[in-house]
Amino acid sequence: MLNEVSLLAATVLMPLLFGVWLATGQYRALFSVSGRISDILCVAAIAAILVFSLLFVPWVSGSYWLRPLAGLLLLVGIARWVMGGFPTIVGDWTWLTRLSQGLLIVIGGAFGAISLFALKGMIPPPATVDLHFPLKDRTFVIGQGGSSIVVNAHAASEAQKYAVDIVAMNILGRNKSGIGPVSNDKYAIWGAEVVAPCEGRIAWSRDGLPDAVGPQSDPDTPAGNAVAIECGAITVFLAHLMKDSLEVETGDMVKPGDPIGLVGNSGNTSEPHLHIHAENGEFDGELSDNQGIAIVFDGDFPVRNDLFLN
Repeated sequence: MLNEVSLLAATVLMPLLFGVWLATGQYRALFSVSGRISDILCVAAIAAILVFSLLFVPWVSGSYWLRPLAGLLLLVGIARWVMGGFPTIVGDWTWLTRLSQGLLIVIGGAFGAISLFALKGMIPPPATVDLHFPLKDRTFVIGQGGSSIVVNAHAASEAQKYAVDIVAMNILGRNKSGIGPVSNDKYAIWGAEVVAPCEGRIAWSRDGLPDAVGPQSDPDTPAGNAVAIECGAITVFLAHLMKDSLEVETGDMVKPGDPIGLVGNSGNTSEPHLHIHAENGEFDGELSDNQGIAIVFDGDFPVRNDLFLN
């Protein structure tokens, strides 16, 4: 629980604090900003930190509704700075202020560089496959998604380089109820209906594996309860389904929207979610060397923190 609180403070509360400093102009007093050049560099650094947090931070871990607040603070701060709305601060130019400003500028520069890779990851590659969104009746958030490793941890895998992990959020904008380890049914996506994203044949299916509880996982069967659907020239995988929830078998034909099963927590997973990825070619095993192909849902390329209401 303590680790989760610390993580939330570092990834959610700290960006909001920087946003308040920028929007109110308090950064000038905190970092003793007095010269025009140092002012520009500090504003750029704080803006870079905020942009990085908007793109990278999994906001549903704290509350998704804090994300637009961080964006608003960024816009207000930049607008006030451009219009000269901040008071001039005459700071004490000491070794401590030099150090604090230097650290801020270095950290902001690093986050700015990472943000460029995150922004690049929001651009879909030329070749994509358009699929029906595979979940129903909740508000869903992309946990992992995009074409760069900054926003998609799967990008290092050839077959899963464009894989998407989907979670859901409750009315508070969180992926679960409570802090720390909680039961699977406390997660907003637990038990959500999974439907076929394309028309095709169930080339492989597996059911009966237990759903992990807490931090446990099953690396020996990474996909857990799952199906692979051959849809024309591609194969689509749906993984981490709930034990004994599958409504299809190998050889069945499905069309978009047909029920497949329920979201669970089986396989090599850290929390209940749905994993989906597409590969070129026919089904070639649970872990194949086929080339991954980017997914778009009804024309939208899913990237971390994107919302899907379905």
